[in-house]
Amino acid sequence: MANHVRNALAGMAMAGLMLPEAVAYAGIAGLAPGRALIAAVVGGLAYAVIGRSRFAVVSPTSSSAAILAASLASLASGNGTTAANATALTLLIGVLFIGLAAARLGSLAGFVARPVLRGFALGLALTIIIRQMPALVGLPAPHGSVGVVAWALVAHGGNGTGLRWLAASPRWRCCWSCGAGRACRAR
Repeated sequence: MANHVRNALAGMAMAGLMLPEAVAYAGIAGLAPGRALIAAVVGGLAYAVIGRSRFAVVSPTSSSAAILAASLASLASGNGTTAANATALTLLIGVLFIGLAAARLGSLAGFVARPVLRGFALGLALTIIIRQMPALVGLPAPHGSVGVVAWALVAHGGNGTGLRWLAASPRWRCCWSCGAGRACRAR
């Protein structure tokens, strides 16, 4: 019985960490937060049925959210078809991963060079930063590609205000005073 209590506590701890993260990644992918909650629960249950590792953490990632967003952007989406397209893509990738696992092809991931992975991670980090910057500085979020969002930030900053909108933002000042600024001032 004690093992079930520990498992339940571990599950609640993982849910406490995973669910807010899933909601944030749904925003990156351009989906409703409810879709993230469903995906997190269904993904966890699916891994409980077919997964083999006791140590693997099954949760949404920023890279999968960004790839899903790019895939959805390339598909024609109309009224309500974005969620259906996201579901279809997710199921297709799940079936593909199950097939690759059944064929024991997981070791192929080792052939991806580290510089490629680092470049992907850097591009992903820049994408997330640029997409979150309008919310951080209190600007209306433009819709479109990362380039459109970056250009809107530059254009808004260049409307005679320079970078005052960044310095005047209460959220930016809070982030700066809470840690990032101390690390930068120490250098």
